[in-house]
Amino acid sequence: MIGILGGGFGLYGYIPAISHVTNDKVLLPSKYLSKFQSRQELLKYQKNILWVESEDDVINLSTTLIVAKRPSDQFLLLPKVFSKSQLTHIIFEKPLCVSPSQAIGIEEKIKNSSKYCAVNYLFIYTKWAMILANILLNYKPSAFTSINIIWNFKAHHYAMKLNNWKRDHAQGGGVIRFYGIHLIALLSYLGYQNVEHSTLFINDSYNEYTSWIS
Repeated sequence: MIGILGGGFGLYGYIPAISHVTNDKVLLPSKYLSKFQSRQELLKYQKNILWVESEDDVINLSTTLIVAKRPSDQFLLLPKVFSKSQLTHIIFEKPLCVSPSQAIGIEEKIKNSSKYCAVNYLFIYTKWAMILANILLNYKPSAFTSINIIWNFKAHHYAMKLNNWKRDHAQGGGVIRFYGIHLIALLSYLGYQNVEHSTLFINDSYNEYTSWIS
């Protein structure tokens, strides 16, 4: 049984994905019902949903659990989900915690949990990432000396003028911990380990980190 914790991307991201690969019921806490019903694109999946009373019920009844919550909330949930013997697979959203040091601090606990744990880094599965991997795997020194990856966009929370954790570096948000971490995971997956330079830039209009060059 698959359970989901997280009333944002947990609903509009994971439910369609799960429904395309399995007919299994998805456990959701009843407090997400109004959010679910407010998104017209999700209503066609309602036959796949099994509503339960609380998030604790989702944790207690699931064998596979998807945790798509704020980094601070995910960190607090770790002891509870690791203690559930019936939970064999846990998928977390990125970033796992509010900071790299906090994430490293729980790495051993994850290893000792005897559960399959993963963090959802989607860039690895994109077509352009596969093209990049093919280029690098067939790299010839005479072909090029560097590759520039330029990712320009206006984050949803800036476009909609939302004040949430996704724009706060200290809470695991911002240009590097919420967005750039996808590139870090991809390059790590491709075998890169050493960083020669990394610089964050503050946008004076927002007084927040909005640009990153590495």
